[in-house]
Amino acid sequence: MQHLSQPVSGPSLQSSPELTSYSTSRDQEDVREAAARGELKELRGAAFFNRTWVFGPRHLEGTLWNDLPFLVTDMTDFWINNCATMAGSQRINFASFLAKLASTGILKGRICHIALILFRNAFEEGRDLRTTEDPDNEDPTRSIKGLDVAHLLPAAFVWIKEAGYNLMQLSESSWNDCPSSVGQGGQLYLQSELGRRSAMGFTPWRWMFWLKRLHEIQEEAKDAKEKRLDDLATEAIDIMIANVKERNSDILRTYQSSGEAVHQDKHLRCLQNLVESKA
Repeated sequence: MQHLSQPVSGPSLQSSPELTSYSTSRDQEDVREAAARGELKELRGAAFFNRTWVFGPRHLEGTLWNDLPFLVTDMTDFWINNCATMAGSQRINFASFLAKLASTGILKGRICHIALILFRNAFEEGRDLRTTEDPDNEDPTRSIKGLDVAHLLPAAFVWIKEAGYNLMQLSESSWNDCPSSVGQGGQLYLQSELGRRSAMGFTPWRWMFWLKRLHEIQEEAKDAKEKRLDDLATEAIDIMIANVKERNSDILRTYQSSGEAVHQDKHLRCLQNLVESKA
């Protein structure tokens, strides 16, 4: 990204639409790649020379991302097209950057489109816990169907840790400002008691389904002696429960009025305990 440290000037360069298009495309690719590597200082530098930041009191050591016209669409496309082929460390770094950005509340929640896609893949599609002991290295031939829960749970955990409160708020308000291809639920969710009540976007029902699936993954990981996955699922559950408790979230009211079929689900009993403790 050294070319970004030298702003281009001069009438002959500015008058060339071909060069402008090439430079913009290259700048965008640099931003995407820096995000995937978790190189936030390099990413800030790219954004400065692309005029995609302004100074402010919040985020990234006093820097507030404000005008990123390509960010949501570009980052969503980058995740869809590259999350399967990334190494595990790249997937986590990229998820961490996106979740931290989402936690600021900028872009009106639209960066959380990527969380919907990730959570659908991780929790709503009936994946095996783990099918291989091979390291999660970069693999340009791997597709999304080749990912197990073990590949996706660490990235989902990062979203819950860094932006779980925001995801809860979007779920409370049944936020669905996204294309149907992004907001649609996976088959496990759609066929569930919770999914039959609301299928698209963020909803209290979908948030509860993710919590339920984390409990199921926790149990499966414990039985398989997958300590890291067990620990990730356990901590994710704890964070989600702490968030709804702190906010006294409307998700609890939705659960309370959800009826016997939902109340009998042992994986959601933790919500019942919260409701009773506040009675």
